[in-house]
Amino acid sequence: MASKRKYSPLWNHFDEVVPSKKAKCGYCSRILSVSSSSIGSLSRHMKAVHPTIQINSSRQTATVATTARVSDSDMDNVQVPSCSTQADTATTELLVTHRQETGQQVPTMADYVQTKKCLPRIRIQQLDEQLVRMIAKGYHALRMVDEVEFRKFVEMLNPGYTLPTRKTLSQSILPRVYNKVLEKVKEQIKKAAAICITTDAWTSSVQDGYVAITAHFIDIESHKLCTVMIGCVEFNERHTSLNLKNFLEAKFSEWNINQYVNVIVSDNAANILSAVRLGGWRSLSCYAHTINLVVQSSMDAISDTMRRVKDIIEYFHRSAPAKKKFAEIQEQMHIAPLKLKQDVVTRWNSTYDSLQRVLKVKEALIATLAIMRPDISLSQEDWQTIEKATELLKPFTRSLLRSVVKRMFPHQNILCFPKL
Repeated sequence: MASKRKYSPLWNHFDEVVPSKKAKCGYCSRILSVSSSSIGSLSRHMKAVHPTIQINSSRQTATVATTARVSDSDMDNVQVPSCSTQADTATTELLVTHRQETGQQVPTMADYVQTKKCLPRIRIQQLDEQLVRMIAKGYHALRMVDEVEFRKFVEMLNPGYTLPTRKTLSQSILPRVYNKVLEKVKEQIKKAAAICITTDAWTSSVQDGYVAITAHFIDIESHKLCTVMIGCVEFNERHTSLNLKNFLEAKFSEWNINQYVNVIVSDNAANILSAVRLGGWRSLSCYAHTINLVVQSSMDAISDTMRRVKDIIEYFHRSAPAKKKFAEIQEQMHIAPLKLKQDVVTRWNSTYDSLQRVLKVKEALIATLAIMRPDISLSQEDWQTIEKATELLKPFTRSLLRSVVKRMFPHQNILCFPKL
């Protein structure tokens, strides 16, 4: 392979993997097989994956031609010598004549202006990794790198950078970035003196089971509360206490934190509480979930009124004419148009939010129902019940906002510190 490497400019863009007779692409890190007599795979790879990079045997840095146009203002900034010597003119004429005689294309001014240097490998790697971070943190689909207009946009921003394909992104760059972040987080969590775990299991709308595990600990250097998700995986086994216990043990062993787990916080489901006890860990029920259970239990006393409120909300959600009339009446009353909110049992504060919204649009709601559906209108007694219920639920809402929205969980701080 040495002779090929000596004479082929393709090796400017690949690193030889010894002794396996393979080559690693300097741009996307893909491993390709080569033989001692042929390096055609390298050429095909460059044409298919990095078509804008030109092969140049005279230097390591390749060049890439772009379609950028030179504006009149740019041309005005080009510095041209005010005079030239006869020797310069003669030399230029000689070069042009030689190129014409040999059939070589005579370069124009635009050729020199439009030619851009390819970015160094380290810079391409940095851009690739930042692309992955943008996709991950923005919850974008990997297919965005295949979108024509997005590729044009990136090329206009930096003609020297070629977007990786979706396959390269998923099989090479994404795993590389993930492993970097994984090692960094493992180093950070390894220094923790005590760890609090929060976990939850659920089933998606398409009946796929999932389990998430999050670790909370005090960083020993900055003394700040850190939160790291150490697992969010598909879990299609039965959600029995034994299966959940085995899953937790396996995940803790993977992160080598079994001995540092101080407490596990979960909802009040019997299977997860039993799983924590089986594993010998300390268990603590989620504060917000417990508060929500108290609220939902208290609603039984006013179930008739709540049922009538839900019927009204569902009616407006299903009926487009009713929804339109409701918005028109709010506008006539000089009220900012508001929609009714549905009460969802598993969503914290949704009962309070739903009743509060009904009270806020009370006059418009009464007027609309009188026209569209007088048979489901609320009685005066119902309105009094809603007002009292909203007043009673308000302290619970404030308590949940302090613990959930601000993310200040007292049990994490208290239970992590004793072992520091």
